[in-house]
Amino acid sequence: MPQWKFIKTKRADQPASPAPSRLSSAELRSSFYNRIRNLGSVTTIGNNSSHITAQESSTCNIVSGEQGQILPSPAPSSTQDRRDDPLGLTILHTPETGKRVVDILFIHGLGGTSLRTWCKNRELEYLWPQKWLSQETDFAPARILTFGYNANFSARKQQCVLGINDFAADLLYCMKYSFSEVGDKMGEVPIVIVAHSMGGLVTKKAFIHGHSNQEYQQLVSNIKSIVFLATPHRGTSLAKTLNRILSSSVFGHTPKDYVNELARNSLALDEINDTFRHHASKLRLFSFYETLGTQIGLMNVMILEKQSALLGYENETTKPLNANHHDVCKFTSSDDPNYRSIRDALRSVVSTFRPSAAHNDDVQEELAALHLWLGLEDTQDDDVPALLSIRKDGTCEGLGKTPEFENWLTSDYSHVLWAHAPPGYGKSVQCSFVIDSLKRHYKCVHWFFRSADARKHLIANQFRSVAYQIAIQDAVFRRSLTEQAKGGNQIINSDAATAWQALFAPRLSLIDYDLFWIIDALDESESSRTIVDLISNIGVSERKIHVLCFSRPLTSISQSFKKARKRVRVTEISLRHNLSDIRLAAADELEEFPADEEFKQSVAQEIAERSHGNFLWTTMVLKRIMDCFRPEDVWKVLEDLPGGMDKLYNRMADSVCKIDVEANRQLSRILISWATHSIRPITVDELKSEYVRELSTVLDLNHLITQICGEFAIINQNDQLTLVHQTARDYLRATDRLGFTLEPSKANEGLLGVCLKSLGDLTPNKILQGNIASFISYSSVFWSAHLDLCSADSEVVLEALFRFFSSNLPVSWIQVLAINSQTSTLVKASTSLTSFVRRAYSLNDNETSTQRVSELNLLERWATDLLQITTKFGGYLNTCPEIIHTCIPPLSPESSIIHRKFSKYPAVTLSISGVSNTDWDDCLARFGMGAGRSKYFAISGRFLAVANEWQIGKATISLFDSLTFQERRKFFLDEPLSAISISQTGSLLACCGLLNTTIWNVSDGSTVCKLESWKRDRAVTVQFAPDNSSVLVATKLRQVYRLDIKKEHPSWTLYDTRNLDDTFFSLPSSLAFDEDCTQLAIGYRGLPLTIWNLSPPKVVARCNRKPIANNEWTSVKALAWHPFNGQVLSVYADGAVSKWDPNDDTYEETKDVPDTMPAEIRCSRSGAVFATSTIGGIIEIYNYSRMEPIHRLVASDMTFSIAFSPDSLRLYDLRESHCNVWQPDCLLRMAEIGLSEDAEHDDNSDSNGTAPLFSGVKLPQSQFAEQLAITAAANCRGNQHICAYVKDDYIVEVYDLRRDVQHTIERCETRTGIFNVALSQKGDHIAYTMHQNIVHVKSLDLASTCDEIKIGLKCSVERSFGGGHIFQLLFDGGCERILVCGRVGLEIIRITDGKVIAEKGFTSDDKPSRWESHPTDPDTLLAFTTGQVKAYSWETMEPITTIPVEINKDAHDRNIGNLWEMEYLAPSYNSRMRLAVTSYKESHSKHSSFLVLDTSVLCRSASPQTTICTVEIPQTIVDHIDRPLGILEDGRLVFVDKDLWVCTARLKPPSSSRLKRHFFLPRDWLTSAGLLLCQVQADGTLLCPRRGEMAVVRSGLGMGW
Repeated sequence: MPQWKFIKTKRADQPASPAPSRLSSAELRSSFYNRIRNLGSVTTIGNNSSHITAQESSTCNIVSGEQGQILPSPAPSSTQDRRDDPLGLTILHTPETGKRVVDILFIHGLGGTSLRTWCKNRELEYLWPQKWLSQETDFAPARILTFGYNANFSARKQQCVLGINDFAADLLYCMKYSFSEVGDKMGEVPIVIVAHSMGGLVTKKAFIHGHSNQEYQQLVSNIKSIVFLATPHRGTSLAKTLNRILSSSVFGHTPKDYVNELARNSLALDEINDTFRHHASKLRLFSFYETLGTQIGLMNVMILEKQSALLGYENETTKPLNANHHDVCKFTSSDDPNYRSIRDALRSVVSTFRPSAAHNDDVQEELAALHLWLGLEDTQDDDVPALLSIRKDGTCEGLGKTPEFENWLTSDYSHVLWAHAPPGYGKSVQCSFVIDSLKRHYKCVHWFFRSADARKHLIANQFRSVAYQIAIQDAVFRRSLTEQAKGGNQIINSDAATAWQALFAPRLSLIDYDLFWIIDALDESESSRTIVDLISNIGVSERKIHVLCFSRPLTSISQSFKKARKRVRVTEISLRHNLSDIRLAAADELEEFPADEEFKQSVAQEIAERSHGNFLWTTMVLKRIMDCFRPEDVWKVLEDLPGGMDKLYNRMADSVCKIDVEANRQLSRILISWATHSIRPITVDELKSEYVRELSTVLDLNHLITQICGEFAIINQNDQLTLVHQTARDYLRATDRLGFTLEPSKANEGLLGVCLKSLGDLTPNKILQGNIASFISYSSVFWSAHLDLCSADSEVVLEALFRFFSSNLPVSWIQVLAINSQTSTLVKASTSLTSFVRRAYSLNDNETSTQRVSELNLLERWATDLLQITTKFGGYLNTCPEIIHTCIPPLSPESSIIHRKFSKYPAVTLSISGVSNTDWDDCLARFGMGAGRSKYFAISGRFLAVANEWQIGKATISLFDSLTFQERRKFFLDEPLSAISISQTGSLLACCGLLNTTIWNVSDGSTVCKLESWKRDRAVTVQFAPDNSSVLVATKLRQVYRLDIKKEHPSWTLYDTRNLDDTFFSLPSSLAFDEDCTQLAIGYRGLPLTIWNLSPPKVVARCNRKPIANNEWTSVKALAWHPFNGQVLSVYADGAVSKWDPNDDTYEETKDVPDTMPAEIRCSRSGAVFATSTIGGIIEIYNYSRMEPIHRLVASDMTFSIAFSPDSLRLYDLRESHCNVWQPDCLLRMAEIGLSEDAEHDDNSDSNGTAPLFSGVKLPQSQFAEQLAITAAANCRGNQHICAYVKDDYIVEVYDLRRDVQHTIERCETRTGIFNVALSQKGDHIAYTMHQNIVHVKSLDLASTCDEIKIGLKCSVERSFGGGHIFQLLFDGGCERILVCGRVGLEIIRITDGKVIAEKGFTSDDKPSRWESHPTDPDTLLAFTTGQVKAYSWETMEPITTIPVEINKDAHDRNIGNLWEMEYLAPSYNSRMRLAVTSYKESHSKHSSFLVLDTSVLCRSASPQTTICTVEIPQTIVDHIDRPLGILEDGRLVFVDKDLWVCTARLKPPSSSRLKRHFFLPRDWLTSAGLLLCQVQADGTLLCPRRGEMAVVRSGLGMGW
């Protein structure tokens, strides 16, 4: 016996796999088991019948001995051979561990077995998949398996019940579950199937079942190729012959179901073929067919004709084999030409996995990353197969024959076809047929809008899905999209316009092929006007993008397409003529009706005529007809049923009203309410988890719904409760015939109550254990959407909301959202609560009771908190959801409801003091630019680039992370700078200097290209083209240049604009490129605003704003383009702010002239808002469509520039020395509202009628009071209750942490600088340096009252140090002396009289040192450098000893080891370790690192000279550290990581690679400079500068590991 593996699988005494039906998997397996459990032993069949033809007589001889495939040729065999071959899966070959890249599975056919089917003469030495195929080098990484099933057609009667359906179910079950013990499951690598004869039908059936059963979808998605060997796709005429032989057998043999299924034109084969073609387009198919007849007795018969063995698909490769039906799968040697043919086919498939395995892995990784970045659902394509399954043959073909469709299909330009028809006309099925047909020949993408599903209602979701579909088919598009994803642009929560701009606007030029984009139910989108407007932008591109939209014939949609015709070709077609399709569908459905053909045809004709083209009406009528038993019953149904859906719906509603069992009436109301008003279809599991009492005893929910819901509600193929059609929703919302109301406000009031009640089950323990009811996934996200549809005067709604928000449940709800990465839901909930409160106040303002006001006030405060929690802490919540209990309440402002209610709860792990954190503000972060004046900045999703003039004629460009706001890289220019731009992906940075233009690669800082600029001219604006292939520059002299950076030798190309505006001699006051860099807007002083087209060059339009009184044009100060509608925003010298459309010359100004004089204007990427800024620091944000201000940001210092983030959720402003990052409520709310304002004008919108967000409301304003920054700080090693700091270089304060009181020690009225500060070890003395190196030392009386502190001047000395600055002050242990260290020397000063008692000068060879008292000897002073530690006498500065420092080679690069300098020593409370922060300068850059030194040698009483070594820190820890803070007494390193979490890691042996996150620091607390000043106390208390105050953060940080 050969040594193959036997895999444990099902046999005749085991449950088998699920049969394909609507039963559950368990029910299916049980059904299959019942059918096979009584199978008997296999026996042979002898000759028996006298009533057969000669051919049948010959056939009988074969049956008696072979039991081969379909009527195989005779060969020596025995029943024992069959018993030896195993059932289920058998492994024939396994590659080396870790080398498997593909599974090849062999499946036999009728009468075959798992092994001998593949053996010549049934001899196992010819088992070619194992003996020959596995030995070939090309198949070394392939695991080879075979599958056996009981297809013995000579079995006795009790075995006759099995069919192809059962074998397919068995195959799927074995493939998924047989390898649980082995470990190498199928589906982990691509699968290739080789199937002989009926095995091919079994394979096809299994492939179909797998796609429709979620349990197997992942498995079958990995089937990449099928090789068919003589498979009877269309059956064989000999099948009936074989079953007649079996029927006449005297040995008890019976006809077999699976043999009947092989008959030509059998229903089983028709069903398989019709469904398989819808799933086979992505498969690589091979079909080999026989060319020789099979010997049957005295006759030679061709068992399978060529046409039956071929599929006829475009992706099918066919080849004849010189063999009969029996031998197409058996070979005599590896040199057999037939074997070579099949081997070569398999090799071509396997080679796509093996040589390019790494490439395929890269592609899959890219797609997986894109899937995550785009925020797609796991299943995106469930509509098409579901709709195709209900389509009848011959229907939906009329559209493709129309001239409109043909012209659209073959047009060589972008073209939109709008196909419309009334509701119920089968548009969605027609759409799915078009998609299925196009995908066979073209790249095709699609989307089905569904108003009943919130996810499929949003336009942005369509754009994300379509972008992913294109990425699957187009490698260039995928790589471009992947680059953008890596660039940090956030797209998940973007609105439609932002998603279009981010995903498609830059990439239309990449689509150099015919792309077909199919959209169903345009009228069910959130705004058909918006989607038509956006998609019409394809007309701007020269590409061939064909868009087909299906919808109802609404006036609003017609008007939108009429407008779109200005930009793209639009064709309209009506789908009303569908009676022939209805007739075909009716005839097909009546095919099985027990009546003669003439009667069925007449009924089909009658149905078609009465349907008025409505497929929905037809379907419901046919359902009733199929329950009839007599012809007169059929005609009665047709006579009784009313024509038209409204009348039919009335009949259905009456049946619901007549339900007389109260429990059923209540359940009917529940089910129909959810089906009608759910925001997305609710699943059966969700229903059962919420309505346990009502549904736990129901035996058959499907049947129950049919009986009590009047056929309005159904369970769809995804196990979701839905309505039978969209028109049913409109009917149910308006009807009063049900016996209960489904009026939207009342119905949603009830559903809101159910949602909030379900959230009451959220407890911390259940969340921790993951014991959360499935209904929570719906209620936690969509309760607020139901609130939007409730009446604001409902006491029931207010009571439910108040009960929920006055409890402890909101924080648990927020935690669940964070666990599911759905924190954006908080914005929607905030918007809904705000809207509800405002509507409630507006109803009866004078009659509102005190209690009601109190309740509404609570909701309003929660609305504010929910929004701010998302803004300030959303990123942290997604990373660590439990911080909603532990950290967020104390970090929130004291006036916030979450702070007041939850900051003292036991779960809270930290407390905050020392800061005035009274209320939320809109400033998300603030970071400094360093020395110099900031001039320009540019934004991408990942980076913020800021240009800074640090010296006359020199500039630096700092690159900041847009999430952490930490500086990542610097670029330097030795010339004046005039403009900068960063590519949308954040990968390239362009800087235009006075002399040169430079393009840098952001990732590594390398120069992509550098070209000389233009003489006597300078750049005004620079912008990357959408595809990043070129940079465009517009200059002061109105010249436009293009730099093609993709060329091997980039050079400038000058646009020919010589004849444009040749009568205008004025220099432009502002210039701006449009989004795709095809047009340029030019503003002049005293001349009209002008638009240039660049290629070909021409003047497009001039803005005809009326001149001022003296007939002079008002100067244009600033310009900005709307990102996609072609309009231009402008600021005029007289303060007017306007938008102008150059296409139709429409002009509109803001409704109220602002009380400020704007100097700059910017439009968000979403196009929903724009902002203006003044030099005085005021920024106003406007609603674009209404041209009304919605928010004002006020800061006291000057504003030089503003910009929106790519996701339109943030606003940046550039001040002289710092940048503010704002995230005002209005931006989040506008993003959440999305297109609701547009939808108000759409006939297809489902608006709740709420007023615009800021209508009638006082303009919100954020006042940001500038506070003095902390510039130096010192803690006290011997007294944890005190610290000192310097504010803005002229105020010194001491903070008494225990009493929470700040004391001013020094206030320099002349505002001359105070640079350093130090405290003595006991905290009873303070020293600081002032301008001209004046050192003050003062005593502090800590026993003073809390209101004041006694201060005594000990000494004041002025040190020159040869002009060098003082950079360190250090008290000795007894507070008798102080070290004053400068760059050129140091002095030891006696505090009592200010006299210098010792001094030391530095030479140029001396490395900068950092000084510290000896840990055990109070008379010794230590000097730390990166190479050694020197000991000196405190009294005389005489050297005592020198101990070298041996730096680990991984700690510092040895190539630059001599460049590292000691920056400072961080606090270390462990006497055996010191934490040293080091740095080195390279060109203009400064690089920082740190060392942990093992200083235990310093603690030995009389140690000889030895070496100090560095403590090795695991690289996994080092990679997380952004700023080390200190070392605690127990040997733990405290640091801030790159995401601003305060963490600890164990250094004391044994060290650990594990870190622990304790809490995070809000981004608006810290600047880069402030982070350097953070200090940790011995007990783990953190001192952190925050907006001019010292925040004291107490936590469990000081507790043990």
